[in-house]
Amino acid sequence: MKRVTARISCGLLAVAIGACGGGGGTGGSPAPAGATCAPTDAVLPSDATLAGMEGTYRVVAVAPDGRRVEGRVEFTERPVDMRSVGRTSLPLEGTAEIDFAAIGAVAPSGMDSADSARPGVLVLESDEASGRRILVRFGAAANDLAQPMFDGSITRFEPREIRADGFLGTWRSTVGGRSSSGYFCAWPDGS
Repeated sequence: MKRVTARISCGLLAVAIGACGGGGGTGGSPAPAGATCAPTDAVLPSDATLAGMEGTYRVVAVAPDGRRVEGRVEFTERPVDMRSVGRTSLPLEGTAEIDFAAIGAVAPSGMDSADSARPGVLVLESDEASGRRILVRFGAAANDLAQPMFDGSITRFEPREIRADGFLGTWRSTVGGRSSSGYFCAWPDGS
């Protein structure tokens, strides 16, 4: 499995993702020994990317009130002819098993979709006026690029730090005028 080496020291991940161990979800503690999960205010460097980080990741998502959920995200490389839309890069797609409702987020349907035209998980990367932005968007309807959603619910991760041994950042979920948010940590399954 190829891994991208980010400019930020990998040793900091163990400090940044500690409290992720424990909690309910898909069984077992996904956190590497001694790791914690905490919010981060890091800013992505201009060359940050999840490209090359195919594989299965254990995830912990935490709500502001302390509720947490464990889950799994599996990334695969997108077909070559589907890796961009305009100026947005779409390097990875995949599937996920995360009980978003347990942390007060919208639980998107179709997170198990392996159809590249409507993947259960889609990574979107772009350069914006505010800097580099990476989104991991959940749900087949949200990721249907042939029928873009103009209204509806969206649940996404926004990585703030990407390292060879995982990534972490914030999550946001919106439906109608309501939104909820928190933070997450992810590291390769089997760590």
